[in-house]
Amino acid sequence: MWNEYDLCAALTIRDYLDVAIDMLPIALAAKVSEYVRGPDSRFRAVTVADSGNRMAAIAQVDPTGRGWWWYRVPDSGPILEDLARWDRFESE
Repeated sequence: MWNEYDLCAALTIRDYLDVAIDMLPIALAAKVSEYVRGPDSRFRAVTVADSGNRMAAIAQVDPTGRGWWWYRVPDSGPILEDLARWDRFESE
């Protein structure tokens, strides 16, 4: 079962993917970006907008300048329930 730390790890991996795409030649970056659109769309479909404060607290990072994926959380399920433990960071 995934928890909030697994989501944090997945978001970090997505960060690395974004950095890697930026390092590619333009034509190849466009192709890879096209492949990433599908999973990104799926992620958007099963998540909702979020302040990013809880995930930043979990990851112990500053969310400023992070990708859009750091500002989305699951719309239901166990990870959303786990995130409730971090709600105190929503008031920041």
